[in-house]
Amino acid sequence: MSVSITLCVLLLATPEVDNWSIAATGVGSSSRWYDGVRTDSTTYKDIRNYAARPAEIPKSLAVNWDKPQFDLLGNIVTLRGTVLRDSDNHKPVDWFQGVSVYLAKIPGWKADWTKGIDESSGLAKNVLLTPKGRFRITLHVRDFEHNHRTGPASYQVALALASHRGQERQRVEWKSSNTSLQSTISQLSIPAAPKIDKNLALINAVCSTKATGADLVRVVNGLKPLGKQRALALLEEYLQKTKSDQDDKFGVFWIIRLLFEPKNAGEKIPVPAIWVYGPSQTEWPLTPLASVFDVPFTLALGGGFGGLPEHPTSHIGWARRAGQIREDNFTPIDPLSAVEFVIRSRRFAKLQKHERGQLSTTLRTQAIRMLELNSMPGVEPALQKDLLKKTNSPWENLRKPFPKELRKRFKWEKKRSRFMPSK
Repeated sequence: MSVSITLCVLLLATPEVDNWSIAATGVGSSSRWYDGVRTDSTTYKDIRNYAARPAEIPKSLAVNWDKPQFDLLGNIVTLRGTVLRDSDNHKPVDWFQGVSVYLAKIPGWKADWTKGIDESSGLAKNVLLTPKGRFRITLHVRDFEHNHRTGPASYQVALALASHRGQERQRVEWKSSNTSLQSTISQLSIPAAPKIDKNLALINAVCSTKATGADLVRVVNGLKPLGKQRALALLEEYLQKTKSDQDDKFGVFWIIRLLFEPKNAGEKIPVPAIWVYGPSQTEWPLTPLASVFDVPFTLALGGGFGGLPEHPTSHIGWARRAGQIREDNFTPIDPLSAVEFVIRSRRFAKLQKHERGQLSTTLRTQAIRMLELNSMPGVEPALQKDLLKKTNSPWENLRKPFPKELRKRFKWEKKRSRFMPSK
């Protein structure tokens, strides 16, 4: 069955551009999916400083790539380049042109983009060329397979041309089904990210979409010995250095909720005004988190927010004014045991039926992910395979409690700072 959805709002899906050098004004955009093809369109007016568009685009276009650069935390890599008319005369493309930059997700992989690109074959970023043929895109390391702490690695890259309609006022259309230009296919080496302070690295791990409760335990135990002022200074430094989106900063909220406690009895840590919401703070003081026997869980019941989300600096301010750093390090018990304790608790029973059903599955998934089984030495292969399989289809496999024989099979090792099999 074919489904077509079109969204038409001002500047929706506008491609990434160097604003200081794109001599055109976007006046309306739309995005739609149809038969597995994504189409992004934007209309531009006031197009200036560009040469006349040729009747036929040369098939010999080439790309002169700049060296990729990471941001200060190693989360975002910026790719820049110049599109040339051909690889021999080095004359840049100087007409108004939209392109899609294709990048394979796996290093060394030779992707087939003759019929376009999809999520399985790579990433696509839409851009407009400057009058000098320049472009720039940014990528988050979570979106492709790159060990950015060790690097470098080579990735297949290519360009696909957007279609243009009109002259003085042009409608530019990027389609995921556009064939990559054979002359632009090459390998691009992406280097290792810059080394960062070990404590900033702990914070950065928590602010990743792949973060687990184990990452929260590590960062709290790492920052606690530094004292209140140094810990807060590092959180502020992280926020100053990150160039990523708002979601990547939410981890700072979680760190503050676990690292700090109110100075005065009876007070509560303020609930962050962000798109994630959890159960009532009356029953769950750290909502949308919970810490049970030092095992941290996320109690997300849903998302939705009007206006801009709160910035973590406000909670850093609260910690500085009204918070005190926790006294003890986290020494979590086996997460498979901890999660069943939560689900059997009285406060969990007070949740709505659909909330209990939703959270029981997500909490058990979180418990398994905390074990970091893919990198756990000494784990039984059969046990590893069984637990990982459950996370592939959690709604089918994690509705029931973990068997008693599975509980207490893991323990937190202080020296390794991770969960390990119990002896």
